[in-house]
Amino acid sequence: MKFYNFVRSIIEALSFQSLINSICDWCALWQLTINVSKCNVLHLGTNNCAYMYHVNNAILQAPSSLKDLGIIMDSALTYRDHIHNVVARARSRCALYLKVFKSRNPTMMMRFFTTYVRPTLEYGSQIWSPIGSLEINALEGVQRYFTNKVPSCRFLPYSQRLLKLSLHSLHHRRMVADQVFLHSMMTGDISVSLSPHLNLQPPAITRGGNLKIVLPSLNYLRSRQNFITRTAPMWNKFNLLNFNFDVSTYVFRSKAITMIQDPFLN
Repeated sequence: MKFYNFVRSIIEALSFQSLINSICDWCALWQLTINVSKCNVLHLGTNNCAYMYHVNNAILQAPSSLKDLGIIMDSALTYRDHIHNVVARARSRCALYLKVFKSRNPTMMMRFFTTYVRPTLEYGSQIWSPIGSLEINALEGVQRYFTNKVPSCRFLPYSQRLLKLSLHSLHHRRMVADQVFLHSMMTGDISVSLSPHLNLQPPAITRGGNLKIVLPSLNYLRSRQNFITRTAPMWNKFNLLNFNFDVSTYVFRSKAITMIQDPFLN
């Protein structure tokens, strides 16, 4: 169970504690034991007062980062810890293949990479996809390293290795995944709403479609990593091309792969 609230004063902190107490009372009524050691509080924001809360008189721990559904979140929502974690896990899997398997057949190596390594680097990327060059290059470095171990591609430039192995860069794949997820929200294929943060521009008679997204106004650079700010510029470019969004998700994904330029192939 997860719940959250804006806590800007001691009154709101007491209200939040009363919510925790009501859950404890409900669990006690139905004879459900709460494992307090697995309960935590994540305080978000630099100006957070970080009030302490308790469950059955036991103080809840407030770590600087938490793992939720396989994604590590920190108090600033930078996701740096998560990116470092998935990069380390992916590199260990690459090293395992190179150590255990003798075959250097390109087809077998790419099948291993796309089955056991790449999903680790892409799980939930719509949430944590980075905009900083350090994190982007750290993720891309895993595929760059493994493709360089293919005998026929060794020491070739990364862009040529991608073309020879019929691969897209991981950065390109995350960009496509963002647009596909946004398309699914717009068409109602998934029941996720970003209202009131997702706002559309008023319909216009000028060139372009009528599904353009209004870019949020943000003061901090790190805030631009959020999903809407990342995806809206590319989505609006599709509108300028009068792209038909009333298509299936599969068709949209195929179009997005060809329309989005891979930055690592230039």
